[in-house]
Amino acid sequence: MSSVINYFAHSFIDRASDKRKDREWLEQQIRSDKSVFILFHVDRPFVKVDQLNKMFSLSKLNYAQVRFLLDDEKSKPLWLFLGVEYEKSKGKTEEESDPVLVDSPFADPLQYDRTVSKCWFAIETSAHDSNPQNIMSMFKEHGEFFEGNFLKLMTIHDREEASVIAQARSVFCWHDRNKYCSTCGTSNRVEEAGFKLACDNAQCKSKDRAQNKFVPSNIHYPRVDPVVIMLIVNPARTHFLLGRKRQFPDKMFSCLAGYVEAGESIDEAVRRETFEEAGIYTNQVVYHSSQPWPFPSTLMIGCLAYATSSEINVDME
Repeated sequence: MSSVINYFAHSFIDRASDKRKDREWLEQQIRSDKSVFILFHVDRPFVKVDQLNKMFSLSKLNYAQVRFLLDDEKSKPLWLFLGVEYEKSKGKTEEESDPVLVDSPFADPLQYDRTVSKCWFAIETSAHDSNPQNIMSMFKEHGEFFEGNFLKLMTIHDREEASVIAQARSVFCWHDRNKYCSTCGTSNRVEEAGFKLACDNAQCKSKDRAQNKFVPSNIHYPRVDPVVIMLIVNPARTHFLLGRKRQFPDKMFSCLAGYVEAGESIDEAVRRETFEEAGIYTNQVVYHSSQPWPFPSTLMIGCLAYATSSEINVDME
């Protein structure tokens, strides 16, 4: 079991995927005074900025504040049901809980009181108005859309808010890249509270082809691209291998990383990428931990890899 929970991985929400098809229940929760709404403009979250400490926090709104967006029948802004947040159980303090799994609603039956809850929703505002400045003017007392290098999202103050951003931003980016059916080019229809797309063309040939289990259908779900990121240990177990890019700040180094290719295991992706980037052979690969990486929608799979060679051949491209 991993003993590490990384920055974007502190999920405290039950995604409640079984509720995504329940339109009546969703309508009730959308109109609930307890529900929490966050805003995005395409892939930019709406945040409060702490200029003094150079930190960010999510701006959380209620139904009354966002109702005009949800009721916009002309543009019909995209919204997502992110899931259900349960109240922390009063019978068990955070100090008494497993420090590794403290946030997860699936880790400990005594951690949360599931009888007390509230729902989280995210709204993408660009359909209502393509100019983010106009949207911000409607909520000028509540924050602004995030601006700048997205790695600065790592300065979100609350680790739980970071996990919400990871979920919502990844799904919104997926929608932005999958507006049309890849088979016939017809607009996709949004279903299941934003977590499913289906071709709107009744004559789309992929509907017939989908009877064949070897052929993709015209139904799509949010995708995640697996990426390995690895710390390479030398044969003598005395040093680590790190790398850097030309655009990195001075004295900044990182682990090596690369995408897992189709038909490739995590272990072999680690070995291949390490050899391609540094010319180093590796044998044993050990899983360390993982986290979602919403830039736009990858899963970073952290590993240790033990080298069987020492001569470095740097990939300069």
